[in-house]
Amino acid sequence: MSKEKNDYYSQYQRNNAHNKAVKARNPCAKENEISMKCLDRNNYIKELCEKEFENYKICKKFWYYVAQDRRSKGLPLQMTEEDKQKAKEDFAKEIAGKSEIIHVVLKMACAQLIVLYPCPIY
Repeated sequence: MSKEKNDYYSQYQRNNAHNKAVKARNPCAKENEISMKCLDRNNYIKELCEKEFENYKICKKFWYYVAQDRRSKGLPLQMTEEDKQKAKEDFAKEIAGKSEIIHVVLKMACAQLIVLYPCPIY
């Protein structure tokens, strides 16, 4: 292998290792990848991928609050897959108990929206 090809290959290996490490630390890597694929599919027209972006934002907020909670309890931020699954299940249980409140809030917010944006019936 020539020196130029060897340098390129070693740079590729370093970048690939770095990207894998970043993905391993990012609990929203899947949502990020879905957003990027949507952009690729739609010639980078952001308006066509709003749903994917919103899903990514929700994921980032969720894990931000999980990290904040873990910090306040003195737990390490690095989580195992079991810890991540438990956090999701705990959140689902918490939301299930508040679903009636959420529907009332959505109705109130929906009533204040402009007519151009029709609201779903709750």
